[in-house]
Order: sequence, then C-alpha cells, then structure tokens
Amino acid sequence: MTIKYDRKAYEDYLKSDKWKDFRKRILKLNYGKKHKYKNHCEMCGWDFADFELEIHHLSYENLFNESVHDVQVLCKSCHKKADQFRGKQTEKRVEKKREDRAFETWAKKVYGEDCFAYMDEQELWDEFQEWLANKEYDIEY
Repeated sequence: MTIKYDRKAYEDYLKSDKWKDFRKRILKLNYGKKHKYKNHCEMCGWDFADFELEIHHLSYENLFNESVHDVQVLCKSCHKKADQFRGKQTEKRVEKKREDRAFETWAKKVYGEDCFAYMDEQELWDEFQEWLANKEYDIEY
C-alpha cells in the first residue's frame, strides 16, 4: 500500500509540539530497556545520547497519529538502512497487488465474473501461473 502525504505537512508535523512530545515519550520508553543508563539504537544496540537518536516510522499508515508500535528508535546509520528496507518492502507489496489484480482479471476473462464463487482458487492460480509461463515464450513473427 502506498501512503500519500503532503511533504510540507509532514515537515511541519515533525516540528510540532505533538511530535516532540511523542518523540520524548518513545525515548523514555526506550531508556533503560537494554542498557541501564542510556538510550540505544533498537537495531544495532549501541548507546547514544537522546539528540543522536532518530524515530523511524515502520510504516506511514498511521502518520500524524502514531502509536508506540508504529515507530522504533534508531541511530542515524540504522535509520538510513531501515528506510531503504521499508522502501523495498513497499515495492514488494505493490508488485504483489499488481500480480493479484492481473490474476483476478485473467480468471474473470477466462471463466466469467463469478468464477471465484464456484472454482477452486488454487487451481485457478496454478493455471494462471502456467499461462504466464507460456506467455513469456510466445514469440510473434
């Protein structure tokens, strides 16, 4: 799922009291979780001062209304890696949705609009995969 948001609104949000209070709360929850006296990066485990840590959104689904489960405390280096990973995961979800739509379209064209009501979905999927494989080898002259 692609979450769209206004970049300016996001930047303003990160400057807001609401975000600053939320960040403090997250850091307080993180404090002493693994280490007795310092905050730490939840990915690499290294200790950092609060100002060196960043709050990473695991997803943007609840942007502007995050819970503690939507974020994690990371150092700058790990935050960059986590953002790259989230981007790859998003690409995979988009590709899966595209594949699911293609499957549904194919099945309805071949067997009719109500085919999922009376046919085994796994058998349809297998047939769709076979059709795709054969389609890749179709050569027009």
